[in-house]
Amino acid sequence: MFLTGRYMTPAMQEAFRTLSTQHGMWAGAAVATNQDLSALFVARTVELYLRIDGRFGFVMPHAVLTRRQYDGFRSGNYAAANASAATVAFSKPWDLSDVKPAFFPVKSSVISGTRSALEAGRLPNGASRWTGKGVTSSMAWSDAETHITIDDHQVQVARNAPLSPFHARFSQGATIVPRMLFYVDRGNTSGRLGAGAGRLPVSSARTKNEKLPWKT
Repeated sequence: MFLTGRYMTPAMQEAFRTLSTQHGMWAGAAVATNQDLSALFVARTVELYLRIDGRFGFVMPHAVLTRRQYDGFRSGNYAAANASAATVAFSKPWDLSDVKPAFFPVKSSVISGTRSALEAGRLPNGASRWTGKGVTSSMAWSDAETHITIDDHQVQVARNAPLSPFHARFSQGATIVPRMLFYVDRGNTSGRLGAGAGRLPVSSARTKNEKLPWKT
């Protein structure tokens, strides 16, 4: 699994946003916490280590085929915002989401293609869909292929949803602010007379991720 934005440190988030923007893959704050390192990893690997017309292939999260945060990656044109970045031409991807049990901890796909010196080739919406049950990671391919069917299908790519009619009335989503007011740690002591019947001593649960003004 690749590290997602919500689990990065602030310094990593800043570096990730900078590199993603330079490669035309920053999808905006609305999906920032769902963006992960997988797309940037592929783009940078191709850019740094693959020759022109060289082939590449990676196992990726299934979301790469469908979700908004990967739209810039699917374009194949990472040089749009950075002349030194790579341009790729994608081949038809594999959709592994219907293989049971799943090969990996998250639903997965396989993307492949060629580093291009000419125009980018966008990731096709058509994919080779793998379906089957009873496949295990320890199986030889000669055994696994008897459980798997491969056909063609169209991937449904997520689009921007219309805004809620309540959108203008809110400045953020389901966030508790300040967090330290609502999250507490149970205390060990409450004075010589105790906390009183039916009461527990508590203190605010503090974290190093707090923002001003509540940080102080």
